[in-house]
Amino acid sequence: MRRLWMGTLVLLIGGCEDLKPGDTGAEGCEAAASGSGWPGNAEPITVGDVLSRDLSCGESVDLNWASDSSVACFPDTEFTNFDGKHQFFSYRQPENSLLTVFVEPDDGVDVSVYVIQSAGDRYEVPPDVTAAISCECAYDAQTDSNPGETEDVTVTATTNGYDVLIGVAGAGGQSSGGFKVSLSLQQ
Repeated sequence: MRRLWMGTLVLLIGGCEDLKPGDTGAEGCEAAASGSGWPGNAEPITVGDVLSRDLSCGESVDLNWASDSSVACFPDTEFTNFDGKHQFFSYRQPENSLLTVFVEPDDGVDVSVYVIQSAGDRYEVPPDVTAAISCECAYDAQTDSNPGETEDVTVTATTNGYDVLIGVAGAGGQSSGGFKVSLSLQQ
């Protein structure tokens, strides 16, 4: 994992119902009730959860939002690392904390991850993200391919808490394959 580029962004992660081992299709994919203002495709996640999902339950997303200067998540030269299907997850990060998002793909599955911090009542999900407090992302910048390797991203909240959107994207056009997402919080 290489955390390569940092900028301003809002993050969402969405999902499917828990998939059984070996499930790779879109069967069982349902929008989760997100609460807290996030759309249904931004599945809530909490510290301690380990969610097993499949990229096939995600959606294709126009990536131009990510390189816009008011978002600045990742440059357009890296779109190949995020051009597969995306799943979104939401979390409320408390003030004075470090949040780390871990995404562990199945063998042969290549994913990238981004985390968008937003404030106020901005519950934007890509491609509709127009501004963000910050964005961090993780992807293989050296070879644009690292199937089966865990990606992780850490974001900091100081005097304010943030609404966080987590995006898990297939790299190299990957549109199916399993992964697990989990959070760690230090206060």
